[in-house]
Amino acid sequence: MLTRLKQILYNFKLRRYRTTNLHLLPDKHFQNIKSIGIVFDATSEKNHKSILNFQNKLKDEGRDVQLLGFFNQKEEPGPQTFSYFYIDGVGFAMTPTSDVAKQFIEHPFDVLINLDYDCNTTINYICAASRALFKIGPATGNPDHYDLMIDLGEHYKMGPFIKEIRSTFNLIN
Repeated sequence: MLTRLKQILYNFKLRRYRTTNLHLLPDKHFQNIKSIGIVFDATSEKNHKSILNFQNKLKDEGRDVQLLGFFNQKEEPGPQTFSYFYIDGVGFAMTPTSDVAKQFIEHPFDVLINLDYDCNTTINYICAASRALFKIGPATGNPDHYDLMIDLGEHYKMGPFIKEIRSTFNLIN
């Protein structure tokens, strides 16, 4: 009963963020994108290296890149090299309540990239609520909240997903 109530509240909050118009990339060229937000499930450390390498490559190209990791655990993780929040920063309706998540949502990124292929409800909410101009996510997400969705099928791995995002940007140019 309580889980059902949480889901109802979550869906109610999420509905107000459905996109009705396709957003356009700034100047329609990847080279003109200045700010990128990347949100991901940080619970498993196995993907941290790939994500940090992706961030560094984007920064080397002169872009402002902000990472937001979500640790799906009750105890606070140790020090990290990226912004994060954990279960303590999630409200009853499975939406973020932490200041770091709220600031990330409010930041007007040129592009937001969701690297969570597992459709975590809190991460999906962040993507839906984000003020980003263009939103990219996995094909497993809600199509109402993304401008571009990438499908790797059943064989998802972080490295190939990031590579596919880069290839897609190159095709857009």
